[in-house]
Order: sequence, then structure tokens, then C-alpha cells
Amino acid sequence: MVSILKSVNELEELARLQAQAKSSYAMAIRSAAEYAVELDSVQAAELRQHLETLQKAAENAHQAEDFRAVESSFRGELRDYRDRAQDWLARMRSEMQGTAQALQSLADGLSSSGTGYEQQLNVDLQALRNAADGSNLAQIRATIKSAVASIALSLDQMQRANRLTVAQLHDEIRLLHREMDNERKALFTDPASGAWNREKINSRLEEILERGDAFCVVVAWLSNFKRAKGKSSQALIEGALKALVKRAHGILGRDAMLGRWDEDEFVVIVEAVTARAIALSTELSQQLSLRYVVQVDGVSCQLPLRVNTTVVDRSRDSDAAQFRERLKQVSVALRGELPN
Repeated sequence: MVSILKSVNELEELARLQAQAKSSYAMAIRSAAEYAVELDSVQAAELRQHLETLQKAAENAHQAEDFRAVESSFRGELRDYRDRAQDWLARMRSEMQGTAQALQSLADGLSSSGTGYEQQLNVDLQALRNAADGSNLAQIRATIKSAVASIALSLDQMQRANRLTVAQLHDEIRLLHREMDNERKALFTDPASGAWNREKINSRLEEILERGDAFCVVVAWLSNFKRAKGKSSQALIEGALKALVKRAHGILGRDAMLGRWDEDEFVVIVEAVTARAIALSTELSQQLSLRYVVQVDGVSCQLPLRVNTTVVDRSRDSDAAQFRERLKQVSVALRGELPN
């Protein structure tokens, strides 16, 4: 009887601890949502929505696996918000630097005496007119010297003001160029993965083929992509593809010509010797074949992707049509290595 009572007491204590743990988890998540620094209202609203979903998941958790899933999703949400906040701050710093330069030019252009240079020019001109009507040579010379010095100062002030205008125009032009670059990049970017699209890669290939240069193409096929696509949400698929492209750029460099060639295929143009391209191909296959963790509506989800790679090389001044045909055949052969 004593043993049974002890067991009941232990179960009640465990239930109490579990309830306390659930309450603590929910409170921590709710606090993170309430006190999140709102740099961008849209991003902050999205974070709060995701954390609200996580809070409900924490309140309904029963098993240890449920709590671990909530922990993983919570960390993922905070990490994602931190990364986006850092991007936002970087953009703001860039714009602030441009504004600071314009303000510095404005400060440099201000007259130390506080008198407008146009008004001062009129005063100097009137002094010269008065001197022209006088007969005292010494006074005329002194007036001319004073007027020349004053006009020179006014001219310097006008030049400073012009530099301010030019600096402002440069800042506007810089912002305009950035917007144009973003628009141009969007036209040639695959929206699902963030890599270049096939049109951009084709354009680059034709440019190199026309020059007759030697280069290589690393073809990467996602062997289980179609199966994964049939079982996963679009948000999870796109998140995994973006993570894959980001990881690939970490290996290849930010300026690498990496593009989405087909739904389940990427290519990388490598303007290097074949041995280097083969080494990159092997590294990409090994480093990109893994489980990608993606935040979907505040929940941490995983999607495994398997990557098979091969290399197609083109020697200098060799036939361009033959290279295109080889690239096409290799793509087909790569798909035949493993069942999809």
C-alpha cells in the first residue's frame, strides 16, 4: 500500500514538473515574441506569428521528443530572424553612410560668417560701383582688394554648395544603380532557389564558347528531388533549395556561375583546369548531400537531398556544337545512374 502511494505521489510530481516545464517553455516563447526588436514590421509580424504557433506546440507537448522539436524550431526561428535583422542593418548602414557624406558636404558648404554668399556678392558689387565714382586712388585700391577677397570667398562657398549638389546626385545615382542591379538580377534569378536561371547560364556559356576559351561545367543532379517534391510542401522545397545554393556558394565562392539548369539539376561554370573542376565536383557531391533544416510556419522541418555530380570539359577552340551535345548526353546519363 505504501509502495502504491509512493508511486502515485511520484507520478503526481512528474505531472507537476511536466506542467511547469510546458509553462516555462510557453512563457519563454511568448516573451521572445513580445519583446522582439522590430526593425522591419513585416518580418517582426511573421516572427510573432511563427512563435505563436510554437507556443501552442509547447503547451501541447507531452513527450521528450515534442520538447526537443519545439527547442529546435525555436532556435531556428531566432537564428533566421537574427540573420534577416543583420541584413537589414547592413542595408541601413550603407544608406546612412551615403546620407552622412551628403551632410558632411552640406556642413562644408555652410558660410562660417552666417551671411549668404549671394547677399555678400551684391554688397561687394555695390562697393565697386561706389569706388568707381570716387577719386581717391588709395581708397579705390583698398576697396578693390577687399571686394576681390570677398568675391573669392563667395566663389568658394558657391563651389562648396555645388559639390553638395553633386554629392547628393551621386548618392541618388548610386541608389538608382543598386535598384537597377536588383531588378536586372531578379530577371535572371531562379526564384525558388536563388541561383541564376537557365537563361543566364546559357548566355554565359555562349559567351565563353564564342571566345573559344577552355572551361568546364560541373553538373549536379538531385537524384531524390522528384520523390521529395511529391511528399513535401512548396515552402519546404524552396527553403531546402535556397539552403543548398547557399552552401554551394560557400564552397565555390559568392561570384561562382551557379545556375538551376532544370527542376532537379544545377550546373556550375568553372573557368579552370579540369583537375580543379573534378575536385570541386567531388566536394559538391559530398558536402551538398545532407538533410536541410528549414523553418516552415515556425516549425523546424528537414528535407534530405542527394546530389550526384559529374564534369563536362571543353578544350580551347573545340567545336561548340559538340560540347553542347556532350553536355546534353551527360545530363541524361547522370539521371540514369540512380533510379528516381
